[in-house]
Amino acid sequence: MPACSVHNNKAFLCLPKNLVKLNNVKLLAIYNIVNTRINRSKPVIISTNLTESELEAKYTQRITSRIIGNYVSLLFLGKDIRQIKNTY
Repeated sequence: MPACSVHNNKAFLCLPKNLVKLNNVKLLAIYNIVNTRINRSKPVIISTNLTESELEAKYTQRITSRIIGNYVSLLFLGKDIRQIKNTY
């Protein structure tokens, strides 16, 4: 299941690429976290390495549309620090 934690009323939700198949109960839990935070105007940080289409395929169009429509995406680019460290 994706990791979710709340600290000082700020939520962090991790939606990884290598997750096993999600069932309806888990998808509903993710939807409720995202939707409740939006409805209450509460901050949330969502971290994922999935593209928009991969998010939709794995987490449904309903969850994806709320994430894409209500949050600002920040794209971090660059070389993987693990690969850089291994070259020295």
